[in-house]
Amino acid sequence: MKYALNTFLFLLVMLTASAQKTGQIYYMQIAVDDELVENFNMSKEDGTFFTEYSERDEFPQDLADSVKKATEHFLSQALNADVSSFYPKNNKFGVTFFGVDGYIPGLPETNFKKASESTNSDYYIKIVGDINSGNIRLNLGTDDRFKKYKPRIKLTVKVYDKNKNKVWKKKIKLKKFGELNEYNGKMVVFGNMYDYSKSETLSPLDISMIYLTALEEML
Repeated sequence: MKYALNTFLFLLVMLTASAQKTGQIYYMQIAVDDELVENFNMSKEDGTFFTEYSERDEFPQDLADSVKKATEHFLSQALNADVSSFYPKNNKFGVTFFGVDGYIPGLPETNFKKASESTNSDYYIKIVGDINSGNIRLNLGTDDRFKKYKPRIKLTVKVYDKNKNKVWKKKIKLKKFGELNEYNGKMVVFGNMYDYSKSETLSPLDISMIYLTALEEML
């Protein structure tokens, strides 16, 4: 009975120690090519008035939050740790800084030094994704008014320890996301000739699913 109790206590300690591991996502950026998200674009190279205009769907913040939570969940399972997102604060004003460089808003975008000095975690995680248009293929012979894009993603996840020793690094490339059509033409606005494109695009939900599909297959 004493042997069984000691074994139980040993296992409990091991499980507790495992559960205490933590991780911080300090950088997470998902870039997306403009042609995959702009459903209409109009431009004039040498004009001085109204030289460019484009339309795209705004990425909802609640969807961005869901992408972040799903990422934390997948990495928590992969690392057997409690993974969360790290956001630095301005010491003077106490304001949280959010990332603004990627297509998905509000993701963590700081550096290892700031994250490691501000927290005491086992893992520090950097995620870089690029959803690009792939090879352009003309639809109708040599008529370049019609184009097709084949969306693909390149995703890299790097995990470091407290001393910035690389724990592991994984990369994946996927290109199984169908095709998008684009039509290019010309139009006159206020007496000026503009080039324009009208395109099928990826929605914010499409982009989220492409990223999460790649992350899940990678891990």
